[in-house]
Amino acid sequence: MKRSAFFWHMVLSSVIRRRARLLTALLAVGIGAAMLYGLAVLSYDVPKQMGREFRSYGANLIVAGDMKDDAIYLKILHLAPKDALVGAARMKLLPSRLREHPVTLTAADFDELRKTSPYWDVKGEYPAGDDEMLLGRSLASAFNLASGDRATLVGADGSEREFRISGIVQTGGREDELVFVRLQENSGYDIIECSLSLDLAGLERLAGEIRGLDPRLSPHIVKRLASSEAKVLGRLRYLVWIVSLVAAALTMVSVSTTMMASVAERRKEIGLRKALGASGRHVMTEFMAEAALLGLLGGALGVGAGQALAHYVSMSVFARGAGFQPVFALATVLAAVLVTIVACIRPVRRAAAVDPAVVLRGE
Repeated sequence: MKRSAFFWHMVLSSVIRRRARLLTALLAVGIGAAMLYGLAVLSYDVPKQMGREFRSYGANLIVAGDMKDDAIYLKILHLAPKDALVGAARMKLLPSRLREHPVTLTAADFDELRKTSPYWDVKGEYPAGDDEMLLGRSLASAFNLASGDRATLVGADGSEREFRISGIVQTGGREDELVFVRLQENSGYDIIECSLSLDLAGLERLAGEIRGLDPRLSPHIVKRLASSEAKVLGRLRYLVWIVSLVAAALTMVSVSTTMMASVAERRKEIGLRKALGASGRHVMTEFMAEAALLGLLGGALGVGAGQALAHYVSMSVFARGAGFQPVFALATVLAAVLVTIVACIRPVRRAAAVDPAVVLRGE
């Protein structure tokens, strides 16, 4: 039998003979690896999921300016990262009157508006035709109007136009006091509400690029929303690091304790081997190999358990599964091996320092 094969035969035999004791260490490594991998996947995946959730609270970048055609709109869509753009709704604000009371008529691109503002509570339907309008809840209450009623709007030039109310919108914000109609093609617009899955730095960079398109454009970042998103995600990542460090520390304590007990049990075996010519280096190498094997097995088990944990948490909170991350899996297994080896340094030194003469005399 080759020397290396004989060495690994001894290591595996030692692990099998003491499987009951090493099982405790294996479970500790597996649990630590599961927490490490699961939290790593969540820290990578959850910001994306939470970014999608934050996007349901409305646009986080608003571009204002007198835009006559779709040229600026298309350029902004080109500047925005494709994987970060949720929606970009064009709007045009027009002064109008409803029953002699001044109101703000908003011509909007409803297809994009549903993407940028999915939180809108619409009782009824969005306008499907040019003769339909969406009425804010406050205005509907003030004028005693409901879905299906007809109302006449008077433009700034005195022209009158009758609309059917297709729905009543309630958001708890300024939209409750507005009137919405469909945006006509090539009619121009003065506002673009953008919803993007970007952090504050990304939004500021994009805003600067938009200013470079035309100095008359005025991009505004909704900083309260962007800052809140960044703060929540930053605290989440901080929590992940804290829990990971605690898991690594507990794993090291458990493995170190188990290996110390293993060394105590094998003192006679170690003494006999040293008396037959084995050096302290050989003894240390065998124990380190056991530790590496323990870390490898525990890390692999932990990756499987951590993936199941991450998937369960992601499904429970966001109704979306967490994907497998090969890089994190490899890093977790390597980290498990490293932690077990570091935890075994003290027990291994103790094993190497065994005096065969003392042990064989039974002292």
